[in-house]
Amino acid sequence: MRITLVLVLALVIAFAVGAAGGYAVRGVTTQVAAAPRQAAGDCPSGTHAVVWYTARAWACVPTS
Repeated sequence: MRITLVLVLALVIAFAVGAAGGYAVRGVTTQVAAAPRQAAGDCPSGTHAVVWYTARAWACVPTS
């Protein structure tokens, strides 16, 4: 019974930490929301933009 209570408590804490982390990241990501639109416009013909949101970077890669 005790191990069940510990597991349920750990699950609730994991959800709470995940929710708090999501709200913390939301403020950061709103500032870099324009990057994909800019990246798509800057790529030459025959290529497309690839965006890595976690690294806040993008690049043009050939369309295959």
